[in-house]
Order: sequence, then structure tokens, then C-alpha cells
Amino acid sequence: MKSTFAHDVISRIDEGYGSETEQEARSYIGASVVGNDCNAYLQFSLRGFPNDPAMPRLKRIFRDGHRIEDDVVKDLQRKARLNVIETDPMTGKQHRREWLGGHVVCNADGVINDPEEGDAILEIKSMNDSSWKKFQKD
Repeated sequence: MKSTFAHDVISRIDEGYGSETEQEARSYIGASVVGNDCNAYLQFSLRGFPNDPAMPRLKRIFRDGHRIEDDVVKDLQRKARLNVIETDPMTGKQHRREWLGGHVVCNADGVINDPEEGDAILEIKSMNDSSWKKFQKD
């Protein structure tokens, strides 16, 4: 009985994620994929393909990643006493840089402003242990 109830709850959560409005397809190559070896992948990315809806599990992973970003920024500010500027004061949105007429775009999580060292782009990524080991290896 419990497993049926648990399955029903998970299904209802998944339905809730499934009913969310999907983001529009990007019409640029994101900085995180610009080094991909596959030219076709880069060309399709530039044209917004594929734009398959994200599965509910992946949406939960992204949600958790955003929470981790918030925690990292708090640690940088409160523990390391760094000045983190999360939004561009001109736009009120993420810091954005474009190259090649907007075909390559970087949206950064923030800028660390250090009077002695200068500004540094802040990009926060999270991954599980096996992904981290693969990253280190490759």
C-alpha cells in the first residue's frame, strides 16, 4: 500500500513540473557548450534545436543546483568576505557577455569584485561524484 501511495505522490510532483511553462529555445551557443567537438551540435544549438522539454527529474536537479548556487554565494560573501555582484546593475539580470554578433553568449552567475585582484567571473556548477570524477579524468 505504501509503495502505491509513494508512486502516486511522485507522479503528482512530476505532473506539477510537467505543467510548468517551458523556456523558449535559445538562438545562440551557450558558453558552457562552445567547446563541443561536434559541429552539428553547435549548429543545432545556434538554431534552437533540439528544444525537448526537460524531464521532471532533470528540473528537480536544476532546482537543487540553484539552491547550491545561493549557498555558494552566501559562503563567498559571509565566510570569505568577498564582494559578489549577482546581477548586472544596468539590467537587473544576470551578467551577460556576447560574442560574434550574439551567436555565442555567456550568462554568468555573478562577478567577484576584489579591489586588489580585480573582477573575476563567477560561474557555479554542481555535479554528483561520478560526474566530478569524469570531469577530473577527461
